Amino acid sequence: MTRDAKAACIVTLRGAAMKLLLINPNITEAMTDSMAAEARRFASSGTDIVTATAAFGAQYVENRAEAAIGNLILCTLPVRRRALATTDWRRNFRPPTRRGGNATLIYHPEQSKTRRPQQVILEGWKWRLIETYWKHYRLQLCGAEGSTYLFPGNTPSGHKTSQKLADAITNLVRKRTGLVMNLHLWRHVMGAKLLEEHEDMHLVEELLGHVTGSRATRRYAELKTKWAAKRLDGITEQARGRGLHLHQRRVVRDDRQRIAG
Repeated sequence: MTRDAKAACIVTLRGAAMKLLLINPNITEAMTDSMAAEARRFASSGTDIVTATAAFGAQYVENRAEAAIGNLILCTLPVRRRALATTDWRRNFRPPTRRGGNATLIYHPEQSKTRRPQQVILEGWKWRLIETYWKHYRLQLCGAEGSTYLFPGNTPSGHKTSQKLADAITNLVRKRTGLVMNLHLWRHVMGAKLLEEHEDMHLVEELLGHVTGSRATRRYAELKTKWAAKRLDGITEQARGRGLHLHQRRVVRDDRQRIAG
């Protein structure tokens, strides 16, 4: 290229307006506006800053991971939503003593409405999911820095509010399964299923942290009575069916004897 041609190119570039596309992956318009304002401060005059906010970005992924871990814990130990929101990495988890082993999740009396401690064994695969979330996803959530809560938040307490966490889990379940269910109802569904399978009221009380004789316990007792009555009805219907069959056989036998005689 000749010297005159190079000079012409430089003049053309200096005279042309530059356009920059600024993409915010965090899916919040407020953050996009903040990034654009900062970019305009340092951009040369005449530079056109074009902004775009991602529909699905890093924060979206982290929040879904947070809700998924919350749901995992509730399916293992259906605690109340306040206890779930205050789950602390150092205080509530007892890591495995060997590689690939089981961990323990413990909720202390002060985290429970009924002041009853609750704990459950976390199988190795569940612990690995929780550990992966802690190391790679939770760090991107608001309020994570300097906090040991499993579900951090920009709140005076340092953890996400129980309502926001409950909403996130409910929305995730609805999107994945189509079921609309709040966390309180979810607790009772889990308790009812356990009672249906094992018929042990004490086991349900231990799982859900209920006090013996409480309104919730009485409700489960009513369910147990209904299921027992239904089972008894099934037993009597089977006996009735067998009785009718034997009666018909006896009638046929008597008819044959009369004909033969």
